[in-house]
Amino acid sequence: MRYNPDVAPDPDTWLALDESQRLDLVSAYHRRTRAKLPDVHLHAAVHVIVENQLTDGFDLARDALDRLRAEGLDRHEAIHAISSVLVKHVGSLRREGATPRDPNAPYCQALQALTARGWREEFGATRTTIPAGTKLPVALTLRERDLIRDETFCNPDFATCAVMDGVGIRVELSLDEIEEIQGYVAAEANHTNNAKLRKQLDRLFDKFQMLLDTYDDQSE
Repeated sequence: MRYNPDVAPDPDTWLALDESQRLDLVSAYHRRTRAKLPDVHLHAAVHVIVENQLTDGFDLARDALDRLRAEGLDRHEAIHAISSVLVKHVGSLRREGATPRDPNAPYCQALQALTARGWREEFGATRTTIPAGTKLPVALTLRERDLIRDETFCNPDFATCAVMDGVGIRVELSLDEIEEIQGYVAAEANHTNNAKLRKQLDRLFDKFQMLLDTYDDQSE
C-alpha cells in the first residue's frame, strides 16, 4: 500500500502491518512530496501514532479529526494539529518526571479543546497566495447549507451549482464570496435570540474564517 495522509488508510490493511512498516510508508510519503522537516523520523513516528489512534477507534482523536475538518482543515493538516497536542503531552510527561494518576488525562483534555484556529495561530501557518477570483472548493454539511439558505439573508441560490460530497456538498466560491456569506452568517448570529442557532452559526463563521486565514488572493 501507499500512505497518503489525506485519505484514511484501510483499517485492516494498516493494522496488519507492523510498526516499522507503518513508519516506512509514512516516511516514503514525505520523501515523495519532498517535505522539508526538521526531524523526518520523529515526524513519521508521530504520524503513525495518530493514525494508530484513529484506526484503533480512540474516540477523542476521531472526534478531534472530524471537528478540525469541519472547521476547514484537510485531513493531513488535522493530523498535524493532533500531533502537535501529542508532542506537547509527551514533552510535558518527560519534564515532570513523576507520572500522574492518569497520565493521559491532560492529553484527552487538550484534544477536546483543540481547534483549527488555535492550531493555526500557535504554529503560524502562512497564507497561500492565489490569483484574484480563484474559486475554492468549500465543503459544507447539509445542515450548514440550510443554515445559510434558510436562516440568513444570503442569496438562497448560492449553492445551486454545488455537487454532492459524501454526506454533504462541495461548492466553488471565491474569497470575496466566502467573505460575503460569512458576513450574512455573522449578522444572523448577532441578531438571533436562539442560543443553539447562534452556536451553529458561530461554528460556520469559524469555518469560513479558516479559509480566509489560509488564502490570500492577489492580482498577478
